[in-house]
Amino acid sequence: MKIDRIASLALLLLALGPAAAHAAGGGGLGTKYCTATNNSTGAPADITASGSSSSSAGNLTLTSSPVPNNVGIFFHGTGQTQVTYGQGYLCVYGGIVRSSVIFASGNVGTWTYDNSDAKHSLAPFIGTTRHFQNWYRDPPGGGYNFSNAVSIAITL
Repeated sequence: MKIDRIASLALLLLALGPAAAHAAGGGGLGTKYCTATNNSTGAPADITASGSSSSSAGNLTLTSSPVPNNVGIFFHGTGQTQVTYGQGYLCVYGGIVRSSVIFASGNVGTWTYDNSDAKHSLAPFIGTTRHFQNWYRDPPGGGYNFSNAVSIAITL
């Protein structure tokens, strides 16, 4: 019986297309890993990737929500880990590259790699898999916290 429900949901999502699958927790770019802990919004921040993993396309967008309406950064590195840090887990290590500081609004933080400058480019990482995560300030939650993470193979 449970299998029938899962099959029905899968067929519905297929019929509705990728946007519906992504909204239902499936789809999206990359492979998620690591655990996020609840923040002051009452829920853990979930990172998603949309656009393309192609560096030349210049439209890879990372979104993290729900997050407190405060400052944060997105960053990426060469390896996966899960180490307690702050109020959550650091899930990325090695060759860390940070975005510019962002300010979350509506409990959503976003960053787009659009090739407008070095911090917005993934060109140096073509042919590698990078692991992305969001760090954000959360004073009511104890200081700062992290989203879960997503691994994405960067292509030309």
